[in-house]
Amino acid sequence: MTATTTKEELVFQLADIRFSKDGFHIARTTKGDSVAGKFNAQVGHCYKAAGEWDRTSDKALTYGPTFKIESAVSIRMPSPEALGRYLVFALRGKGSGTAAVGEIVVSMLVQGVKEEGLDLEELLDHCKRDTLIDLVGTRNTPKVDTILAWWPKIKPAADLMSPLLGYGLSEAMAETLINIYGSRVIEEVEKRPYDLILEVDGVSFLTADKIAMKVGLISKTDPLRLRAALATGMRDATSNGDVGVRRKLLVDRTMPLVNESVIENGRRKLAPGVPPAVPANVLENILDDMIKGSFVDAQGKDCEFSKELVEFADDKGEVVVWYAPLVEAERTIARRLAQFNAKPRPDLAARVEEFATKLGATLAPEQHAAVGMVLSNPVSVITGGPGCGKSFVLKVVLAALDAAGYKGTLIAPTGKAAKRITESTGRLAQTAHSAIGFGGKQRAAFNEDCPLASHYLVIDEASMMDTELTAAVLCAAANHCRIIIVGDVDQLPSVGPGQVLRDIILADIVPVTRLTRVFRQGAGSGIVTAAKVINTGHMPETTDDGQFVMVETETPAQDLLEAMRELIASGVNPDDIQVLAPTHKGDAGCTALNKAVQALLNPETPGSMQKLRRDSGDIRVNDRVIQGKNNRELGIVNGDIGWIDDISSDKGSVLLSLADRPEPLKMTAQESTNLKLAYAITVHKSQGAEAPYVLIALDRAASFMLRRNLVYTAVTRGSKKVMLFGSLNTVSGAVRRGEPPEGSRRTSLVSKLKASFPSIGAKPTDRIAAAMLSDTFDESLPF
Repeated sequence: MTATTTKEELVFQLADIRFSKDGFHIARTTKGDSVAGKFNAQVGHCYKAAGEWDRTSDKALTYGPTFKIESAVSIRMPSPEALGRYLVFALRGKGSGTAAVGEIVVSMLVQGVKEEGLDLEELLDHCKRDTLIDLVGTRNTPKVDTILAWWPKIKPAADLMSPLLGYGLSEAMAETLINIYGSRVIEEVEKRPYDLILEVDGVSFLTADKIAMKVGLISKTDPLRLRAALATGMRDATSNGDVGVRRKLLVDRTMPLVNESVIENGRRKLAPGVPPAVPANVLENILDDMIKGSFVDAQGKDCEFSKELVEFADDKGEVVVWYAPLVEAERTIARRLAQFNAKPRPDLAARVEEFATKLGATLAPEQHAAVGMVLSNPVSVITGGPGCGKSFVLKVVLAALDAAGYKGTLIAPTGKAAKRITESTGRLAQTAHSAIGFGGKQRAAFNEDCPLASHYLVIDEASMMDTELTAAVLCAAANHCRIIIVGDVDQLPSVGPGQVLRDIILADIVPVTRLTRVFRQGAGSGIVTAAKVINTGHMPETTDDGQFVMVETETPAQDLLEAMRELIASGVNPDDIQVLAPTHKGDAGCTALNKAVQALLNPETPGSMQKLRRDSGDIRVNDRVIQGKNNRELGIVNGDIGWIDDISSDKGSVLLSLADRPEPLKMTAQESTNLKLAYAITVHKSQGAEAPYVLIALDRAASFMLRRNLVYTAVTRGSKKVMLFGSLNTVSGAVRRGEPPEGSRRTSLVSKLKASFPSIGAKPTDRIAAAMLSDTFDESLPF
């Protein structure tokens, strides 16, 4: 009998293999179909095959139809649960009233298809309306109609989203990955899940590990997995501000990541009574290979981090694993400061009074000393709290340098900090990144080979300068440049690794003036008073002028929101209010506060698709947002705050308004992945910024991380009014808990500074000025 065939495509999951020889397989699918052909057959895997159905041959008539495979590729078919999650996500806001689709009806669908042995995707593809209604009940008919009406439009993304959701990723993270990798996303995620940790913000080791284990491409003891876990430990250390971490601590922290673990008091620990599958000595061996730079992947290529770890003892003799690029940046800071310090500069200190008189200013003794110190030394530091006159001292210094004909550059770590310097000194200041053309991973446009054409460099808000940025800035200054460092050492250290200002002061190798007397009166003086009380380790109280208000409460988030409503009702512009919190988590953390403030100021429009999905809260048009990462191409930096003008509902592109830009910035969906809500931001993120009204929530749940410098930094962000919400025990405990003298971060900069200075030049007090003063530009200087 002649066989008739029909060319088709078949998608199936393999149930068992009945015959195999030389790559040819006869097998059965989970739906009972027979398939035959040459392909990489593995039970449980899913395939998309091209071929022909044999329904009429003698064998087919005897044994049943067989799909003859010409070619087949392995695919990832979503589980009913994953597809259900996608439906809830994709159909949010698509229907209204009884037609709105939510988790309940989708759960009914998922449970029904599992119990009946049906394929949910197939039911949707073939518009099996009656079957779907049978599964969820006739009262949910409008919801079924909504699903079927939208399915053709949302199905293309389902092929990418559903598998990702099946790996346990959030909808927002799945969208982020699709924006980054496009149609290659499943391949990228499955082939190299651990690379996502370094390539995609928000992907943790545990997330990547979950994917790797589900794909089944790796064992628990695979060196690639263990390297990724140790690299994560190092990255966590640097993200917390450390340049290095004790070797034993790094291994101890990694053990729960790669073995069975439990969460106790917010910390991951080894599961009690369960022998670790990966012993500590195995991790030690992998760490040794990473430090030696001898770790390679399966293709023989050097792995990320394999040459970026070094090991040496710290000042206390403890064995520490250091992140090599940061150690090199510390060496650069020490080398450059020593080079600057060894170059004599004209001593202008004798004319301090003359310059002050020209400004119509009267200097207090400590301010006079500070100005003289700066004008007589090539490298100097001025530190002090708010209202102590740092800006005034700097203004006199700049006037003196101008009178001598010198050209200078003023920088600060953030745009808002630079704007404040410009306002207080009358001189144009830039962000550090902008001034030196720094893009993070690329070399700055201005560097040792191509320095800035300036006689002096002022680094303001220096407490915010991290190790890598400081190194790049110092390399951008010419060798004959006078370096003036200004900042409040009692504030929180930088968001990035290091505590550069504190370490320079601790090293005691350049002259430092600490201003302590408060001069500010009038506007903001109550805030200054409260900050000074906090900085001495005492509990702040509401000031007489009402500019600082202490609200003792066990419900800080609730009371803060009520205070915000009252401020707005009294006529305060919501854009002038900034909410601060120590952390993102908890009832009084940034995530919860952002959602609450957003609901108050910018509630959701029903049915609107103009939104950016985020795990921390969806972003809508008119929302206040903060950039979480430097983007050199767009000219925005970590910490920039703006407002969403528009969101493309189909492409996800964004129009972002920024205070210092005349025109809105257009961002693609991928470029906007680092935007987050900014009604509430962490205290760390607020550094260098200032808002007229600052509301601070200190939650008891965050007590473990609360310290005096955090509260002090938060309070000093306000200019008109600051309100601090928290219980008596929480606030008093925080202000009593000061930093150790050496700071809370593990760095090696102090030892490098002390080692560098004696080898290059004499101390400042031993230097003899090599140039005479002149009121005109000194042509002998190299500019």
